[in-house]
Amino acid sequence: MSTYKFKIDENLPQELADLLRASGCDAETVWSEGMQGVSDALLIEQCKRENRVLVRWV
Repeated sequence: MSTYKFKIDENLPQELADLLRASGCDAETVWSEGMQGVSDALLIEQCKRENRVLVRWV
């Protein structure tokens, strides 16, 4: 079984990653990776390289 992989954007609570991890998902945050403030295009490219779903609030 594959694990879902998420990256939580800086405009959401970092605790969301904890909740996802507790449910068995692989979750990282923009904050934990020092990527806050980077352009959307760069963030999307990073998610593609990592095969992650970007979770954000617009």
